[in-house]
Amino acid sequence: MSTFAVFGMTEHYAREEARRNTPTVVLKVQLSESQWLEAVERRAEKTMSGARVAQLSPMFDAPQFA
Repeated sequence: MSTFAVFGMTEHYAREEARRNTPTVVLKVQLSESQWLEAVERRAEKTMSGARVAQLSPMFDAPQFA
């Protein structure tokens, strides 16, 4: 039996990942909220334009999914 899952990238996932991984301090300088949001958007756009993918669905490996 094989396993099936959907892989890809959505804007929502890219933005959430960017929020988690964008630092609030750069070179010992605290970013303002607007600067941080701008950095988050740039990071999300970079993720969307790249080839990175993530698993978007749960694994379908049980007989009832066939």
